[in-house]
Amino acid sequence: MSAQRLPVSVPPAHGPLYSLYSFCEEMSWGEEPADCKYAKGEEGSKSALIYINGVRQKMLDIDCVHNLTSKNTQKHTYTIANVTNGIAKDFFRCVKLWLGGQSPAALKLKETLESLPDNITEIKILCHSEGSLITRQALHNLPHDTFVKLYPKLNIVSLGAPFFFDRRYASKIENHLSIYDPVSFILNPFFIFRYIWASIVLLKNKLEGLKEPVKIGNYCPLYFYTPHSNRPIDEHSLYKPTLGMTYMNHILDE
Repeated sequence: MSAQRLPVSVPPAHGPLYSLYSFCEEMSWGEEPADCKYAKGEEGSKSALIYINGVRQKMLDIDCVHNLTSKNTQKHTYTIANVTNGIAKDFFRCVKLWLGGQSPAALKLKETLESLPDNITEIKILCHSEGSLITRQALHNLPHDTFVKLYPKLNIVSLGAPFFFDRRYASKIENHLSIYDPVSFILNPFFIFRYIWASIVLLKNKLEGLKEPVKIGNYCPLYFYTPHSNRPIDEHSLYKPTLGMTYMNHILDE
């Protein structure tokens, strides 16, 4: 599938959504400029791995994930530091991104993608929660010639937020989430039938002693995992086993 021009995702210019956007922009004010951390991979590597975190992550947490990632892969690693401003401001920042706005992390990811060396032939983006919104906004606002150049190299892994992407490049995306994670379902209730089907299959697999995730769809597939916790909100955290183990499987070199 060849790259297609993506519409530039911009905030609403008028009406109720404009009022909502303006309110969220004001409420999320106070963000520090995002940083991009870089670790050089194995000499000769032509692969890049980019990680973007979700809400409520402090710089120390982001540093820990970056160090863990760079130590366990031979790829050149980039980490976009999407630093928390507190749960309330982070929430309004997410809504602003969803409505077509930008954030320091989205601008930093766009800048990072534009400045990748030409010899990079594979780009894997691992985005968790709000990181998926950041990735969407960065891709939508790339210059068209840059997007066309990068498109064949892209592989996007969305953790806990499987519905923020344009269908025109959905074939480049894998979505991973726990069946017990409430965040994705709350934000997109239309997944109810997929959730029901995946729950039935996961229960059947559990009774048979199988632990494989359930894959639904081949075009922009959804991978549903059995929960590791009895607390639903833990299932959305990258620091808990379900998504944490999935993340590690994607950064470990074979």
